[in-house]
Amino acid sequence: MIDPHATGRKLGGYKCAALRCGIPVAEWIDRQMRGQSRCYRCGGWKPHVEFSKDASRVNGRSSLCKPCNSDASTASRYGISLDELKRMRAGGCGICRQFPEYLVVDHCHATGKVRGVLCQRCNAGIGLFGENIDVMHKAMKYLEEHNGRSYQYRMV
Repeated sequence: MIDPHATGRKLGGYKCAALRCGIPVAEWIDRQMRGQSRCYRCGGWKPHVEFSKDASRVNGRSSLCKPCNSDASTASRYGISLDELKRMRAGGCGICRQFPEYLVVDHCHATGKVRGVLCQRCNAGIGLFGENIDVMHKAMKYLEEHNGRSYQYRMV
């Protein structure tokens, strides 16, 4: 609980937190009183509900907002850096080239090697075809035969 009239050690703690955020103590206290916390990865001020619960911390919330925490977890799971993850997502889906709100990391299930990022739809399509290129080619041939036109294939 934030005490707007704090003195001594408590005020010193508030001053340290405000200094880390690069804002005056009064503004830091005001934001905390309005139910906001600052994410230490993206630097954004967000409502407390945007932070996961963490009983080990004084305010009971994680120091990273949920999106940053999710990105860090994803990058760690696949053995890539956050910069690599952001760079891959900046190009959109590796198949349809669209930029949906959420892109998943595509990886080879046999080797674990990261191939890129895909929208959920394209990722599901690859998964439903069992990651089998021959079956995917047969599906394309099927569509060609039944749609009455030939598709131009281009390796991306």
